Amino acid sequence: MKKSKINVSLYIVMFLFAGFAVFWACRNSGQATMAILVPLGFEGEYSQNGGPWQSLSESNNFSAYDGDLVLRGKIDPELPEGALLNFYLDHIGISIYLNGQVIYESSFEKYPDMCGKVWASWDYYDVTAEDVFEIRLHNPHSYGNKDAYNEFLDSVCMGGGEVLKYYYDKQTLPYRSFCVFIIVASIALIGSACGYQLLRLPGSTLLSKLGIMSLLMGAYMYFDVKDIQLKSDRVVLNTYGCQLAIMLAAWMLVAGVAELLHEKRRKIAEIAGYVLMAADFIFIAISLADVIWIYDTGIYWAIIQGTISAILIILCIPEVKNSGKQERFLLVSAVVLLAVLIAELLNARMFWWHSGNCMKAVFSVLFVLLLIKAAWAVAKNYQNSISAQKLREELKNSRVILAMSQIRTHFIFNILNAISGMCAYDPRKADETLVMFSRYLRSNINIMDEDEPETFTKSLEHLEDYIQLEQVRFGEKIKFEKIIEEEDFMIPPLVLQPVTENAIKHGLLHKKEGGTIRLHTWRENGNNIIEISDDGAGFDTSAAPKEGAVGMKNVRFRLEYMVGGTMDVKSIPGEGTTVTITIPKTVKDEVKKR
Repeated sequence: MKKSKINVSLYIVMFLFAGFAVFWACRNSGQATMAILVPLGFEGEYSQNGGPWQSLSESNNFSAYDGDLVLRGKIDPELPEGALLNFYLDHIGISIYLNGQVIYESSFEKYPDMCGKVWASWDYYDVTAEDVFEIRLHNPHSYGNKDAYNEFLDSVCMGGGEVLKYYYDKQTLPYRSFCVFIIVASIALIGSACGYQLLRLPGSTLLSKLGIMSLLMGAYMYFDVKDIQLKSDRVVLNTYGCQLAIMLAAWMLVAGVAELLHEKRRKIAEIAGYVLMAADFIFIAISLADVIWIYDTGIYWAIIQGTISAILIILCIPEVKNSGKQERFLLVSAVVLLAVLIAELLNARMFWWHSGNCMKAVFSVLFVLLLIKAAWAVAKNYQNSISAQKLREELKNSRVILAMSQIRTHFIFNILNAISGMCAYDPRKADETLVMFSRYLRSNINIMDEDEPETFTKSLEHLEDYIQLEQVRFGEKIKFEKIIEEEDFMIPPLVLQPVTENAIKHGLLHKKEGGTIRLHTWRENGNNIIEISDDGAGFDTSAAPKEGAVGMKNVRFRLEYMVGGTMDVKSIPGEGTTVTITIPKTVKDEVKKR
């Protein structure tokens, strides 16, 4: 029984191996289904835009912008009767004449939907050496492929349609496979962005824009190939797919750059993105209304896109200096892509290299680098996830500890005693203080159940309640001043109060006359800054810190892990202490999206 199973397995393996051998031999053979492609040339003379007839040579370089091109002569080498000629038309039309009579025509004036990248063929019949054989090439666009006439001349060949398809299949397989890889990887990036959004992780918006841009670039690269019509004979789909993919990819690039900028520069970039979006919408709308072909909107789109790209480069350069490593890589990549995009738009007129090649190469390199960095980040996040549960528990414990530290028994007794004393001589003030005290206690209790940052405005209201309660106890010894230049940002609960309490307890109350606490907020380099200073006793920062008394270590911990913030403490004995809290501006945007 065992021997029988072994024999069957051997037969299967042998047949599979034989089948693979046949496939591999056919795949790597130079022989196609019917024959091999035979490159052909054209001997004779030419006239462009009605000019004089000139001798045709291999050194001729024709521009499709210089008018119609007429070739007169013969195909080289001489063709057998009934041979099938293949030739490539990139947004140009062709008419073939024999003794002044049209024997073949592909006119985009008659068939505008066929305007695109097309492989056409014609059966070579009844042409003798005495006949006058002419080929007329016409560019129907004011903006198009400048090198289209040269591409036509280089593409003329003899061979069946299956032979042509097989030839380009073999030539473009690695490139097409890479395009598919970009598309699949981009879909994975978009999926990761959705996961970030569900997990409420920062960077989901930027990651989604990068994913969509990469997906569109992958589609553009796939459509922008010489043999696309051999894969899909829907010329309209191929043309619109290629043109709209690059337009929308460039728009998503602009939108992504806006995510990396801050303050006024970000607002300018966002406005530029809206302008580009409106322009793209108009171009698509007028092309659908048959006012103009989508291909012919390219010149106008190039002017708008080039101008916006130049503006964004100017906006990005100052940001690179003040950004972190991750943002710096993305900003530099964006500047490079924008610069290459401008060069490609200029190249469409100058034709320094084959259109699109530079953009494809640079994008491909940057995309691979981005994937490597993303893979590294995933590995790092996986390691961090091992301690994520422990971190959540620590955050929860720190929240409870901070909240409880603000409602200590002696603090409650002191406030209640002060309220009791007011009842005899100022009942109204006693009532106001009692309302304030109850609001303060309720806020601290609610904070125990809060896992998210809160608005700075809400945190400031809680701080002011606390300071007024302390002023009830200590009177004029505690003064409070505030300068609020920026308040539209998020902050972890119970950050302002512990820092202020530390200033009162270890600063102002150590001076007989007391002192002043100053709160100042502003925005700097895209970050939100909170400065809490006092003119109290100060302390020696080189000595053992006094943070544990009112939870300053917890404050620093919550700032770092809830909003990516930092806290810096500077103090001079006898002069006072300054605490500077820095919160990245992106925190506000990410929390609002949750």
